[in-house]
Amino acid sequence: MIEVEEHGGILTVRARGRLTREDYDCLVPAVQNALSCGGELRLYLVFEDFQGWEPAALWQDLRFDFRRRSDFHRVAVVGDVLIDKWMSKLARWFFTADVRFFDPQDAAVAANWLRR
Repeated sequence: MIEVEEHGGILTVRARGRLTREDYDCLVPAVQNALSCGGELRLYLVFEDFQGWEPAALWQDLRFDFRRRSDFHRVAVVGDVLIDKWMSKLARWFFTADVRFFDPQDAAVAANWLRR
């Protein structure tokens, strides 16, 4: 499941469980709407109990990352398992933005870093 909200130029995406193609059908319009407001957009990705993607969702994710690679100024990835850290390193290949990983106890530090 993906939950998306935008506030003050920060797009927060919370991913839980196993992501589906339908999750990306929700995410893509939210990103397009946030980008239409102009300015530098920052992405705050929070992975909670993340269990990966269905194959169609993984394909959607890769297409999304490639298409939007230069739309974000900074990307903060917050998660507590090895795959989350691996995903933040992989994201550096897709995004031109500064991408950093934060442990859940450092969520406030991640939010402050995005605001700089």
